[in-house]
Amino acid sequence: MQIYLARNQVQAGPYTLTELNNMLATGQVDLNDLMWHAGMEQWKTVGEMTQGQLHYNPNAPTATNTPPRRVSVAELYGKKEPETTAKPSSEGSTLHTNTEPNRFVRKASALKKTASTTALANPVLRIVATLLNFFLFSLTLIPISSNIDADEFYALFESQATQVELLNYIYQNTAQHLMTMSALLVSGLLLVNAILLVKKGQSIGKLITGIRVVNAQDNQLASANTILIRAILASVIYYMTPIGLFLVIGSLVLMFINDRKQTIHDKVFKTVVVKADPKQLEK
Repeated sequence: MQIYLARNQVQAGPYTLTELNNMLATGQVDLNDLMWHAGMEQWKTVGEMTQGQLHYNPNAPTATNTPPRRVSVAELYGKKEPETTAKPSSEGSTLHTNTEPNRFVRKASALKKTASTTALANPVLRIVATLLNFFLFSLTLIPISSNIDADEFYALFESQATQVELLNYIYQNTAQHLMTMSALLVSGLLLVNAILLVKKGQSIGKLITGIRVVNAQDNQLASANTILIRAILASVIYYMTPIGLFLVIGSLVLMFINDRKQTIHDKVFKTVVVKADPKQLEK
């Protein structure tokens, strides 16, 4: 079965039944969108065809409201109704009974390219990717940590010292060349992650786990501004603010209960994390 979809006078397709149901489940197709396939006389809304469900079964019985045909007086008394020779109106008279509909202008659609590449990333993989990124960041601090008395630093931390006080302690007790080395390592890590995010929608952790950040609307790579600001703000708010821990917990809960597995920052920036596929990078 070949199914065609349309939205805002833009037609896309054909799709298979499996692809349509996948797009319904992931929110790419709205119940207000139009659809058509062989056997349908005209375009109808997806919601009408699925009876308001997010799953389409073409074999399910559907209610029809077709009124009974009026019988003319001539037919009633056994006389043949004269055939009309009027030419049907060019507008609205031809319904889509052809194998392929032509009502809407065909345009390239991202839906077709991503119909089979919309598998949402497992939340566990997202957590693993974050831990990998944190581990790599920790490695860049080895030059600094190797020159600091762990017991002294821990005691200062336990005394509820502010972040400024902790940084000041590190600065005063670390050799300049070690500070420079760590700064270079941190800068290099951030640069590599920034390039990967812009080019592939992946940090190093996401690259290793095979997942990617994409636009929630069309499952294509999000814009550079969106993806960079998303990464920076999420890091700052989650890890450098007093309410960061609560936001992290909230995001974890939301990611497991949300249909699209979105965190708080996914919701804000209208992104979603999916299994990586080369087709998501196609323009």
